[in-house]
Amino acid sequence: MILTPATKSLILTTSDAGVIKEQALASLGTGMVSLRQDGLRKVLAGMTTLEAVFRVTG
Repeated sequence: MILTPATKSLILTTSDAGVIKEQALASLGTGMVSLRQDGLRKVLAGMTTLEAVFRVTG
């Protein structure tokens, strides 16, 4: 993930992880995906199981 100026600013000025995550996910083209999204991609690629993804990501 490339740290955009907007995301960097939020990191430096706020402690609300939800707001930072929303900004990071909204920054198209930066490569940011959630742990669950990455896990689901790996399920489709046959690298892990759905159960393992849900166990780890809640």
